[in-house]
Amino acid sequence: MEKIKEFKYVIILILAILVCIFYWFQLRPSNIRKECKKYVSESRLDLTSDIEKEELGNDMIKINKAEQEKADFWYKDCLNSKGLIN
Repeated sequence: MEKIKEFKYVIILILAILVCIFYWFQLRPSNIRKECKKYVSESRLDLTSDIEKEELGNDMIKINKAEQEKADFWYKDCLNSKGLIN
């Protein structure tokens, strides 16, 4: 029983460190990814303008590809700005 009391603070410290590690490597990146996806979808940064659509010949395949590339760019930019390298 005395050994448990003796190591009580060490056990608490180890548990606190494990909780911090779990937060930093699991919860924080997950929350950042959610925020960035929400940011890109709500800000509509991925949409092409009418001029860009005309330049692409109003071809929906090219327009969708361009919008996907823009969405990927802004998503990765958001991740990078929040300290999460993809």
